[in-house]
Amino acid sequence: MTFVSGTAGRAGIESTPPSMVDRHKKAETIYAGRFSWQGAAIRIAMFGKYDSVVFLGDAWSISTWLAAAAARLRRKTVFFWTIGWHRPETGVLRVFRLAFYKLANELLIYGNTGLALGAAMGYPEHRMTVIYNSHHSSKQLTTSPSAEGLRLAPTSDATIGAIVRLTPPKRLDLLIRAAASLADRGCPVRVVLAGEGPELKALTDLARTLGVHIDFLGAVYARQDIESLYQSLDVTVLPAAAGLTVIQSLAHGVPVITDDDIYGQMPEAEAVIDGVTGARYPRDDVSALADAIAFWVMKKRQSPAVVARAAQDEVQARWTPEAQAFRIASRVKARQVVGQ
Repeated sequence: MTFVSGTAGRAGIESTPPSMVDRHKKAETIYAGRFSWQGAAIRIAMFGKYDSVVFLGDAWSISTWLAAAAARLRRKTVFFWTIGWHRPETGVLRVFRLAFYKLANELLIYGNTGLALGAAMGYPEHRMTVIYNSHHSSKQLTTSPSAEGLRLAPTSDATIGAIVRLTPPKRLDLLIRAAASLADRGCPVRVVLAGEGPELKALTDLARTLGVHIDFLGAVYARQDIESLYQSLDVTVLPAAAGLTVIQSLAHGVPVITDDDIYGQMPEAEAVIDGVTGARYPRDDVSALADAIAFWVMKKRQSPAVVARAAQDEVQARWTPEAQAFRIASRVKARQVVGQ
């Protein structure tokens, strides 16, 4: 495989260094709002001696429309690697997305919800394969204070929280309200949030109003700090829009609680299997969220090994880089065998 990418990061997301792969071609991307242009990708798709081309399935990438069409004209197999559909679409947007996706021979979809929605929108189901997603971070820098790892003050209370960006879609206000509800029931919990984002002040103010103490740790990246934090957590609570934090948490043996809104969730929420690796509570229901937290804190403390094994088994089965790479390579090879 040859990897084609730019070398400049964007919006706080770093680019993978070309030295990490055996074969790499540089193709910088130009952005204009949500639209993008990667001109070198068109030349590579058109003239490169490749049997198959896997594109990031971004319908707002003008160059991908042209590059995919060029590859199809050269009788190369085209794959789009994409989240796919988040929710049902109508009108111009539905036609636009279908037209783009139909440039590909096959979609490599992150989750089963995306596949089901795609079929409902009119995309051929036999041209979609679920490959899931994976989490792995090689970033070593950290804003944590100690090179020996985070050390939270000892407490007899259960510890809940998450390593997550503090953004509105995550609805972390519901976590604070659930913690307040548990305190009213006589079941206090310690709340820990590691991450940065625009909601920090609003969450701080809400916690102060409700009398909930929270440790805001800031951005945490170093492996030893992440491991220390997950060792302290009884349960990871992501009230909504749960993404790759789900996989990170389960990989560390910590169950996850998130809501049941399939159209508001990220594909990784599929790894939260109700009653097995965590809980899916009714959207916006603070009382139900508090119930789920109380249940999983008790379960984690009573059977820590069983809970951790169930969480890690789910990750190993579907959500590792190796599992994802295997599914992608299998589909590429299969298409070559059947002649697309």
